[in-house]
Amino acid sequence: MPNIGVVGTIDGWSSEKLAEKTGYRLLIDLEKVSLDLASGSAW
Repeated sequence: MPNIGVVGTIDGWSSEKLAEKTGYRLLIDLEKVSLDLASGSAW
C-alpha cells in the first residue's frame, strides 16, 4: 500500500481524522506549503 500524506491544518479535526485513516499518518501543514502555478510545483 502506498504512503499517503494529507495537506491540511495541524490540530484541525478533519485533517487529523483523515490523516489517521491513511495508516501512515503524515499531516503536512498547509501554512508551510507554497504553490508555483506557472511550473505546477509545490514545496
